[in-house]
Amino acid sequence: MSKTLTLGLCCSLALVLGACGDDSAGGSGGSGGSAGGDAFLVANRVRTPDSRALFVSVLPSLDVGQVDLAGAIELSGVSRAVAFDGKVYGFDGESGVVTRYVVDGDRLVEDVLDDGSRARFGMSGVGVTSFTSQIIFLSSERAYYVDTLSLDQVVVWNPTAMTLTSTFPAPELAREGFSSTTGGSLIAIEDFVVMPVSWADQASATFVPTAAMIVFSASEDRVIGLIEDDRCVIARAAIADSGSVFLMADSGGGVADLFSEPGSVPPPCLLEWEPGAAELNPDFYRDLRTITGFPLVSGAVGRGDGTLITQLYTSDIDPLTLEPLELLDLSLWQWGIVDFRSDTSTLIGAIPQGGVSSTGWVIDGTYMVPEFDDDGGQSALFQIDDPGATELLTVTGELFNVDRIR
Repeated sequence: MSKTLTLGLCCSLALVLGACGDDSAGGSGGSGGSAGGDAFLVANRVRTPDSRALFVSVLPSLDVGQVDLAGAIELSGVSRAVAFDGKVYGFDGESGVVTRYVVDGDRLVEDVLDDGSRARFGMSGVGVTSFTSQIIFLSSERAYYVDTLSLDQVVVWNPTAMTLTSTFPAPELAREGFSSTTGGSLIAIEDFVVMPVSWADQASATFVPTAAMIVFSASEDRVIGLIEDDRCVIARAAIADSGSVFLMADSGGGVADLFSEPGSVPPPCLLEWEPGAAELNPDFYRDLRTITGFPLVSGAVGRGDGTLITQLYTSDIDPLTLEPLELLDLSLWQWGIVDFRSDTSTLIGAIPQGGVSSTGWVIDGTYMVPEFDDDGGQSALFQIDDPGATELLTVTGELFNVDRIR
């Protein structure tokens, strides 16, 4: 596809990729695992002009007030931390090493393998230079890391043995003329693994205005195909619901639509893919502006009941009077719940307006969302009580991932 969209010099890659969407916690965090009381993973990212670090804490409850980082694990560079099967996997972006941790009292400690060696391995040998993309656990012995930054490949690895299994190429992730290829969260459904994809070029501030998703075969470790749809723009969020995958546009796509010639770019919307289909469902389309009554949406997390949670631009300021990056950085956004079966939405007024956050989470069937105070340099975690909300904890920097460990 040669069609591209330019937002102008004020637009950076962070914008066209959807306001930190590339930093959202990916994959399928698991629960269960070894015996013990409740344990929750909280990962927060702290950035300075010269560095970034991810602090990973284990908490007995999410309702703890201020999180003390004294006992947290620190990962350097563009890093990730995800929970699966009662353990935590830390992906250190500076070293390229993946380390498995177990809960020991009120902290995480490095796990060991059956032979007594450290439960860790590196991905630098297969060309992974930074953990910018997503992880998904398919079983206790198989997981994917989709390497969109370096080689357009999928790294298959074993979470139990902590070893590399294989890699397979994903050339469909590349798009000629674009220096950046990114994907949103991964979803496993039937024998398929699906991931939203978008393409941007930082130098020219352009991107391909299309909703796209790549489909992998989880049993055969190969790319089945790339599906694109021009009814929606830059879909970087996906949720599974009622046996289907729903693909949703994000804030970058909405901003692109607002700042483009009328009719030249489709509005933010929700589309459906039925497993095994060669295209997105032509009979399913939801215009999110019409449903919510607000001009911009950002992100999607669903709990399988026909709803998703997203951020909405609720400010009285005309978005066209702001620079695109101001739209994403300023505290102009509020969380809301969209019911895409009844085409209704509910604004969560109990949570203050904030800047665009990377994601929300569903824990024990309840929506959990972050609110980042840029001036104060810290985030709060809210539990959605629909239509109200309860603040549970605060932490330095930006909340990056919250999950149940066990």
